[in-house]
Amino acid sequence: MSTSLQRQLIKLILVSVCPLLGPPLAAAPTAEEYVARAMQVLRGLFPQLTQANVVISYRAILSSPNPLHNRDTFHISLYRSHNPTVGDLSARSESLFDSMFQFHTNEHPCQCLDHQLKQLMNVGPFISDRVERLKKEVDSHPEWPDAQVVAALKSSGAKFGPDSLAEFIRALPLRALEPVTGRLEVVSAKFGIRFDRVAEDKPPEADLSWTVDAKWHSKDGQYEADYILTFEPFNGALENLDFRGPKPIRP
Repeated sequence: MSTSLQRQLIKLILVSVCPLLGPPLAAAPTAEEYVARAMQVLRGLFPQLTQANVVISYRAILSSPNPLHNRDTFHISLYRSHNPTVGDLSARSESLFDSMFQFHTNEHPCQCLDHQLKQLMNVGPFISDRVERLKKEVDSHPEWPDAQVVAALKSSGAKFGPDSLAEFIRALPLRALEPVTGRLEVVSAKFGIRFDRVAEDKPPEADLSWTVDAKWHSKDGQYEADYILTFEPFNGALENLDFRGPKPIRP
C-alpha cells in the first residue's frame, strides 16, 4: 500500500473546515482525488452531516500500483463521534452508513466513460432505519390494501409518499451527483408499495421506495445510457445508483 494511500486511511473529522466543503475537483485517476470527489458527492447528498462531528474513513480494493486506476472501487464509512477520549471506537461512536463507489475506466469502445460513476450504494441506519421498521410492520399485515400501506407511510412521517411525485422530483439531488455523473435528465419516477409476489404461498414483501430512470448523454453526443436510482421515502435519501449502457444514439 502506498504511503499516500495510508495517509488517506487516517480518519478525517468532518467539521466546518473539511475537504468535503471545497470546490469541485477536476477528474483525475489518482486514489486521493477519486476519494475527494466521492466525499464531495456525499456532502452534496447529505449536507446535514456537516452539522455534527462525523468521522469518515475509507478503504480501497487494491488491484494495481495505482489502486483506483484499473478497478475504481472503494468504500467510505461514516459514523458520528460521541466521546473522542474513549479508546474503543464502538464505545465512542455511532455508525451512520457505508457508501460503496465504483467508477468506470475508459475500457468501452466509445472512450467516453473515463471516471464516470458506475455504481453507488448507501447502506446503514442513517439511510434506512425508519423505512426498514415500517417495512417490517407492513410485512406483518399482508392483508393491508395499498391505501392502508400509504396511510401508514404518512403517519410515520415520510415526506415523499406515492402522492408526492412533484415534491419528490423537485427534491432530487441530481446536481449533487453531477461531478461524477454529468448532467442527468429524469425520464420517469415510480413509487413501489410492494414487490411482485415471488411464490404463491408467500405474500409480497414491502418495497416502499422510489425508482428513478434518468438519461445520460456523452459529451460528444454520440452515446446515451440510463442511470437507475432508488430513494427511501422519509427524507428522499439516495440508496442505490446503477449505470446501464452506453449505447450509440441512432440518427
